Amino acid sequence: MSGKFDFLDQKGNSIKQFDLYTLSHSKGNPDVMLYDATEKQWYLFTYPAVQSIDQFMETAGKNGFLTTISDTNP
Repeated sequence: MSGKFDFLDQKGNSIKQFDLYTLSHSKGNPDVMLYDATEKQWYLFTYPAVQSIDQFMETAGKNGFLTTISDTNP
C-alpha cells in the first residue's frame, strides 16, 4: 500500500475512500492498483497512465488545489 485517500464533505464526513497500491515489476516500471473502498471496486493503471496522473497532481499542487495531510505518529 502506498497511499490512502479519504474525500470529505464540508462537515468532515467521508464521501469517498481510495487505497493506492504500487505493483513493482522486475522488468519495468510499476503499475498502480486503486481500490475504491466506497464501491468495493478495483482499478488498474498502467505506468504511462500513472505518469499522466502524477503530472495532473503536480499541476494541481502548483495551483493550490492539493492539500497533503499526514500522520507522523509511530
